[in-house]
This record gives sequence, C-alpha cells and structure tokens, in this order.
Amino acid sequence: MLDYHFKTFSHFTTYCKRNIGATPNEIRKKGEESRDTPPLETYSVSAND
Repeated sequence: MLDYHFKTFSHFTTYCKRNIGATPNEIRKKGEESRDTPPLETYSVSAND
C-alpha cells in the first residue's frame, strides 16, 4: 500500500477532488444523507399495469 503524506488538509482535499471526484466533506455529507433516507421499497410490475 502506498503511503501519502500531505503537508496540509487542503492538499489532501485537492488530491481527493482530483482523484476521487469529491472532497472529504462531500463524501461525508453523501453518507449522512443516505443514512437519513429510508431504504427503497421494491415494487413488482406486471404487464397489465
């Protein structure tokens, strides 16, 4: 595994945005939103609907 050493949190944030496409705060917010929403229900659809 590679070890990365960032001088500041800002450098880490920039690295995440460039390589992952989201900052740590955006990732955390997305995780919190997914926990707040109830799981999706599944519905069966017939050809007669």
